[in-house]
Amino acid sequence: MGALIPAIITAVLTGTASPATNDAVLRIALLVDTSAGTREDLPQLRRGLTALLAAIPDDQEIALISTGRRVETRVPPTLDRKKLQNSVNGLLPGDGPTPLMDAIIEVDERFMRNAGSRSPLFVIITGDGSESSKLVEGETFNRWLATLQKRKVLAHAIVLKKGNGIPEVIAAAVARITGGHFEVVGTGAVLATRLQSLGEQIAASIANQPK
Repeated sequence: MGALIPAIITAVLTGTASPATNDAVLRIALLVDTSAGTREDLPQLRRGLTALLAAIPDDQEIALISTGRRVETRVPPTLDRKKLQNSVNGLLPGDGPTPLMDAIIEVDERFMRNAGSRSPLFVIITGDGSESSKLVEGETFNRWLATLQKRKVLAHAIVLKKGNGIPEVIAAAVARITGGHFEVVGTGAVLATRLQSLGEQIAASIANQPK
């Protein structure tokens, strides 16, 4: 993890990335932290995810991945909003840390590099507790970060902040290096509101793209 911090902090602090230009048809990877970092706020998180799904047009593919104690693909990329909503309703609170780096790299390799004509968009919702990635080392993650602008990957991230954990740094780096939206919130109620706003922001960006 030691090699990870300097490069990621550089990406966060420089903030020089230009927003990726995404087409009007997206494949969205929705990464949701269900670890101890969000445990107390999971009802509000589910409410916010419901509003986010409702705001995004139905022709946009969405995958739902939880990043609790382990990485779990709950719904692979789909247009089926009912399936996604049922999975959101079934999210349960967990314990322990979140393997956020492992999750991001796994999702990219499984779903985002082979998105076809769809533009890849990561939406990362995480607490700022402990980070437990075992498969991805810091140097590997830094090399991955360096590829995002060339690949025109876009990422947005919202962090539920209760302390000063590594997941916040990771999420900020991915969002800012792609020119995406990043913010920190302090309560589950605010998180729910901001998730709805983020869904509306994504919908507006889709509507503004040339057809």
